[in-house]
Amino acid sequence: MREEFVAEVRSWLGTRFRYQGRDRKGIDCVGVIVLSLATLGLSLQITPYGKQVTGDSALAQLRANGRRLDFADARPGDIALLNYRGESNHVGIITGEGTMVHSLAFAKKVVEQALDHPQVKPYWVGLYRLNCLEPQ
Repeated sequence: MREEFVAEVRSWLGTRFRYQGRDRKGIDCVGVIVLSLATLGLSLQITPYGKQVTGDSALAQLRANGRRLDFADARPGDIALLNYRGESNHVGIITGEGTMVHSLAFAKKVVEQALDHPQVKPYWVGLYRLNCLEPQ
């Protein structure tokens, strides 16, 4: 399932960044994860009572749907948590090839970048494995 998730995540490459975006016209970092999982028939609960949750609340809920890992344990499909503005406010998906995919506001699109890229490595704050991608 992890390989399929990474393939779906990569299908968003080049899609325009749009804050709170949830379609092919524009998407944000959380949207890439949620819609890629949905395409595979998996759900990630980040929208209580049908209301869209964004920002820190959405990231807290992403963390609640997984378990924290050491960076050395990263596998394809794991979620990298980054801190761009003094708070944990961004996520990307590890591809397993020394890269991650994320919808990046200042790139204005979904990109794949090396984990040691200057726009990535200094901002790492956590790594999570989503429960829904784990075998039951």
